[in-house]
Order: sequence, then structure tokens, then C-alpha cells
Amino acid sequence: ETVIDFGSKNLRLSVFNNSSELVFSRVKHQEKSEHENSKISLIKIIRDAEKKLSMHIDRVNVLYDSVSYKFVDLAIKKTFDRPTLISKYYYNLIEEANFIVKENYFKDQIVHSIINKIIIDNSKNLEVISDQIKVNSFILEIKFICIKRSIINDLKNEFKRNNLIISNIFCSSYVKSLFYKNKLEVDNNFIFLDIGYERSSAWYFKNNKLKFFNSINIGGNSITKDISKVLKLNINYSEELKINFNQNENKNFYQNSINH
Repeated sequence: ETVIDFGSKNLRLSVFNNSSELVFSRVKHQEKSEHENSKISLIKIIRDAEKKLSMHIDRVNVLYDSVSYKFVDLAIKKTFDRPTLISKYYYNLIEEANFIVKENYFKDQIVHSIINKIIIDNSKNLEVISDQIKVNSFILEIKFICIKRSIINDLKNEFKRNNLIISNIFCSSYVKSLFYKNKLEVDNNFIFLDIGYERSSAWYFKNNKLKFFNSINIGGNSITKDISKVLKLNINYSEELKINFNQNENKNFYQNSINH
């Protein structure tokens, strides 16, 4: 499996074998606002992987972030005349919910569907679907993460020009939030703040359920631009100052932590 994190500042590529072991990883700097630079970076990083692994890459999974992502909340209910196995209709109801969102937000594409709550018989919360559970009714509360189809199509066309087919597209910051939430084993309140190059995203989980998401057009590059403007320095040197200052702050923090 090949995964590309298509960021505004860096292009990251990782290749995993059938055992989910990382066999290749590479990062290339890019300026996505300049189409040619983005195209060249994509070609180079793919060619590097193919040369190293002696294989042809034609399909990729893409992690992509944008302030254009939107949340759609939907609750959908199924009622029965008599107690019925919930497992028999559970996935059908999810498909029906997906259809409703697609019909009403036809300019958008669903990237993630998140089951946030399952309510059975109008009052009880169900955590796990079982083949043995019979209900008279159940409600699914679902959160959909969507993005404009035009953005997805532009992304697919850019990869297609490089003879690459996008198998799946994921919201990068959402995937990262799940990774760190599981890694840190946080069960109650968890806030993940992802500060990128040109945007920042916040994800809030409560009792393992996604409750809030927002993204703004302010990122690390905004700090660089402020340094450049206030100190009247060129943008590249301002970026170096920011990085060096951050490294020095981290070094002092860790030294102070060790000393105390």
C-alpha cells in the first residue's frame, strides 16, 4: 500500500508491505500554490520509491487537508413491527444515510462516515453491534466529513497526469487525531490541534465520540509572514528564524524538565 500525505508545504510518501511494515518513506518540499513545483515533486517522489523498491506504483491512498472540509450531522431511525435483529438492518441504514447526504449535498463528496451513537428502543445506548440483539427500533447518529467534489476532481486529475489512480482519500488531520488518541489511550476528553503550513484544525473527542471539528486559514506560514513583515526580512530567512527559535525553546524546555 502506498500512502501520500499531500500537504501544502511537504509531500510525504510511505509504502507498506502486506504485513503493514514500512518499507519506504520520503519527504519532498513543495509549494502547492505553484502547480509545476507540485507536479515535479510528485513525479520525483514516486520515481524515487519505484527505483528503491524495484516496482511500479500506479495506485495510491491520499491524505489531504483543506479548510473546505465540512461537517454534516444526521440522525436516522428504523422501526419494526416486532423485535428484530439489529445486525440485519444496521449497514442498510448506514447506506440510506449516505444516500440522503449525497442527495442533499450533491456538490460535496463524503470522505468519512462516523457512527457517533446507536440508540435502541428510544432510550438505551448501544456500544457494539451484536448478532444476538433484537430491537423494536434503533437510531443512528452519524457525522459525515465532506469536501467539494470539484476539489477531489482537481486532485484526482493532478495524480492522473502522473499516471496515478487515487484509491482512497482521507482527511489528514482526522486520521492523525485518531492515531494520537489511540496511542495516548485517552478515553474521556481529548483535543487534537493540528497546525499545518497554511491552515490549523481542531478535533474534540468526548467519551471516544467525535463532538467538534473546525479548520481555519491560519498556520505556521502565518507566523513566518509576520516575522518577515515586522523585522523586514526575506521570507526564507524568517522561516529559518522561526524554526531555530522553536528548536531552542524545545531544547531549553527539555533541559529544564530534566534538571527539575
